[in-house]
Amino acid sequence: MRWQGRALARVLDPRRTTMVVSHVPGPPRPLDLNGHRIRALLPLMFLPAGHHLSVCLGEYAGTACLAVVADPGLPDIDELPARWLAELDALEGALAQHYPATASGPGTFTDPGPGDAESSTTGVTQQES
Repeated sequence: MRWQGRALARVLDPRRTTMVVSHVPGPPRPLDLNGHRIRALLPLMFLPAGHHLSVCLGEYAGTACLAVVADPGLPDIDELPARWLAELDALEGALAQHYPATASGPGTFTDPGPGDAESSTTGVTQQES
């Protein structure tokens, strides 16, 4: 099992990469623990030595959470949340222009099928805030 540690150290060598990104899909439905509903799961991420940014997207029961760990020495890192939200707003605006919302619910977009005049619902939905 030692080779796995050495392989991970090679992959995470800051000379090869300065950012770590992970996607952790969770269960699509809420879970219970000892009779209590788990309302949210938050992703937890680490920042390997010598790296500047680490990002983890975690999904749970139809919602997504983003964890970002950054080197405090990065220039303008305190602006990252506002810039991230501005880009999400721009993306939502671009999608809304091409895929207008339907009566099936807020944040549900339609995508015409290939060669089909009718629209079929895609899996793109608005996340809870």
